[in-house]
Amino acid sequence: MTSIRTVAISALTAVFVASFSPPAKADSWTENALITFTASVEIPGRVLSAGTYEFRLVNPALDSNLVEIREFPSGEVVAILSTVRDPLVNPPDKPAVKFEPRGPGAPEAIEEWFCPGDSSGYKFIYSKKNKNEERNETGGRPGK
Repeated sequence: MTSIRTVAISALTAVFVASFSPPAKADSWTENALITFTASVEIPGRVLSAGTYEFRLVNPALDSNLVEIREFPSGEVVAILSTVRDPLVNPPDKPAVKFEPRGPGAPEAIEEWFCPGDSSGYKFIYSKKNKNEERNETGGRPGK
């Protein structure tokens, strides 16, 4: 009788602990991508020169919204950026970015990064200063 009670308590404890654990993500270690740009692009706080960059989630096991961008192949960290998750109906099958147009002569800005198979995109957070500069360059109209 004692062993049945012990097993039952252990099982209930496991269920209780599991109910408060974050959901597991099968692809957490593959949430990175190499993306090549043929022209300069803007990210929050910086303009990236044409070239290849690695985009990866910082600590994906914790369901992080931080995206790290590294130069490729040197591995030098260019930026670690906060993002906002943007749910997707149709996850992409290859890495992609969505651009936000800017004023004439300004590089396109990366609005969002999509990781293959992920059900969310990662929308970059631009400061109000970036938005005000854009309005000045476009005669008061936002680039969208």
